[in-house]
Amino acid sequence: WLSYVVDDWKEAREVYGPNGKMTGIYNEILGDLDLEVLGIIPTGFGSIATRKGCLD
Repeated sequence: WLSYVVDDWKEAREVYGPNGKMTGIYNEILGDLDLEVLGIIPTGFGSIATRKGCLD
């Protein structure tokens, strides 16, 4: 579901990239386990889009 938070790769880099907005959130979640986020990699945008309409 993380890919639905952003619209494109530019926004993905801002949110999930180095020093992105999500880094602190994940470090807070994982801190109790003595883990630290090295990076977050969104693996794609899982939506369906059509460029020229649908086929009949």
